Amino acid sequence: MVMPSDADILEQNADALDSAVCLLAAKDFIEGNVYFPENMILAKKEGWIWAKKA
Repeated sequence: MVMPSDADILEQNADALDSAVCLLAAKDFIEGNVYFPENMILAKKEGWIWAKKA
């Protein structure tokens, strides 16, 4: 990933970077471009990290 020159805030503020990463993950989820858990019941109980498909 190449960061634009005006993205200094993402390098200086961990919360801003975390927000940007969450937005990218949300986009992947909305588009269905993520790995789904094999056991949804367990994932709902334990939690699931939605990772982008390669």
